[in-house]
Amino acid sequence: MQLKIIVFHARDIFKIKKSFGEKNFSWIYLGKKTKQLERINYWLGAEKSFFLDDLLQKKAYENRQTFLDFISNLGFHQNNQLSWWASNISYRNPLTNDLYLLFCYECIFKEILSGEKPNNTSFIIFIVEDQWLYKHLFEKYRDAAEFSGRKSVLPELIKLMARGFFSRAYFFLTATFKCLINTFCLSDKNTVEGNHFIISWIEDSFFNDQKYDNKYFNKIEEVFNDERIKFSYITTLSVSRKLKSLCKKHGVNIFLDNYINLISVARAAFSTFRISKSNGEFFSYKTLLNREEVYEFSKSSFLLNLLYYYAFNNLLSRFTSKQIKIIYLFENQPWEKMLCLAVKGKRAGAELIGYQHSTVPTLLLNYFLGKREEEIIPKPNILVTNSDYNLDLLKNSGYGKLPMHNGGALRYEYLFHIKRKSDSEINAVKKVLIALPSSVELTKEMITVLLTSFSSLNGNIRFIVKFHPDIQMNSFKLGVLPEHISVAREKISHYLPEISLAVYSSSTVGLEALLAGVPVIKYYSEHLLDLDPLDAVSDLPVLKCSGKNIRDQILLALGKNYSFAETEIDLKRYFAPIDVETWKNILTTKKAS
Repeated sequence: MQLKIIVFHARDIFKIKKSFGEKNFSWIYLGKKTKQLERINYWLGAEKSFFLDDLLQKKAYENRQTFLDFISNLGFHQNNQLSWWASNISYRNPLTNDLYLLFCYECIFKEILSGEKPNNTSFIIFIVEDQWLYKHLFEKYRDAAEFSGRKSVLPELIKLMARGFFSRAYFFLTATFKCLINTFCLSDKNTVEGNHFIISWIEDSFFNDQKYDNKYFNKIEEVFNDERIKFSYITTLSVSRKLKSLCKKHGVNIFLDNYINLISVARAAFSTFRISKSNGEFFSYKTLLNREEVYEFSKSSFLLNLLYYYAFNNLLSRFTSKQIKIIYLFENQPWEKMLCLAVKGKRAGAELIGYQHSTVPTLLLNYFLGKREEEIIPKPNILVTNSDYNLDLLKNSGYGKLPMHNGGALRYEYLFHIKRKSDSEINAVKKVLIALPSSVELTKEMITVLLTSFSSLNGNIRFIVKFHPDIQMNSFKLGVLPEHISVAREKISHYLPEISLAVYSSSTVGLEALLAGVPVIKYYSEHLLDLDPLDAVSDLPVLKCSGKNIRDQILLALGKNYSFAETEIDLKRYFAPIDVETWKNILTTKKAS
């Protein structure tokens, strides 16, 4: 019997169960929702899943530049550049936009469709989570596979449009309320004095011990403590009333919220995002690009990014000095591009200094450019990296013409001072740090895998689960954890001296642990992209595991008492010491005309 490939939507699980329950089939899930995957495992049988292993990651690396070039080409064809750079599709961050994930799912589909088929099954059933991807696959591959189920995206379209109208109304009302408060209650919208400014988001953790300690920039302030250079902080939009009060007590008093007005709010709230698809290459992805337009309409992030542009315009017009330097954290987020566009149009004499402060995984696509995209993307005047490794990585990834310097790692200086406990102390009770990522779905998956794989455990092994700072731990109903599993309450630096092993996924903790001398295991998902800072480094000793073998790999690593003490890992290559002279030259040299 010839093997058949049939494609269903994820809502059709019971239909699959009814039609194929007793037949010989394998299923493949193209989706990211952990709960949905659990339902499929329950109703169709986990033993019938087609093990993809790391195929998703391989396809992601293979097609990365093709996708970047596609986005670049798309950008060249957009008439409204302000809207384009305010959008999530131009941002291309897989953590906030699913287009690349869907692109990779299609690559998996094509691989299975055209590759060698297994002999032990009569049917391969694809279960597609996203209705727009389902329709896209139907339009392109209807002659090569059987599609069973609804093809229309109309119900999803209506739902997203309704959400969009609600989010726009809410955005307009809340932003208008802020404008009214600014008009009647605030008096700090006058001229802005100074020459050196830092734009930074504000976090609760900055105000521990009743003092302002900005973990991103406190070191640079220490460097210039005895110099004539004085920094003024500018906050991002949407700072809470509580944080504003704390900021004012500690001398942070330039709030971007104060520079929005009713005209800006109206212009942002009534803007729409459209993608020009006139090029034939774009037309073949029409359904997925239509999805991007609708999703952009359904969220307020696009409106907020436009509001950033208008707020920056208003703020820049109030600077008194003609020679100003503005430092900001470089992640190529849309609000950063709004700043660059505002400076270009309103304050061309200002110099923007982007500081690459964290790690740069090669699948975190917002850091990388497509063909010729450097010609059109809004960017800073100078880019400062935290290591030679990241400087070379970015220079070879589309930023070749941008002046770049290695200024050192302001956030990771603690790694130079970590002292590991002795092997006998560490191995007395073997502690395994589970470093969770910023992706909610991947966090859910890793927690589920951990609790399933280590529901019971004999021996002196303890697990410490560390949530990512961007994840609300309270949103996860962990229940009563086994005695050998606990949740971390301290910073990563507290645990690195004493843990025996670190398991991570899409997190800087993997690199931090490795550089501190801790053995590491990388967890990768079959269904979600792995944004690993170590993915471009082939000469480091990193073990790998999936949900299928995580228990075996952890016990194997602990049993061998792995130690990297004899492995030469150059810490300075990945997180360089702060280069005071480089920063002084950048901040004291006048911008070239």
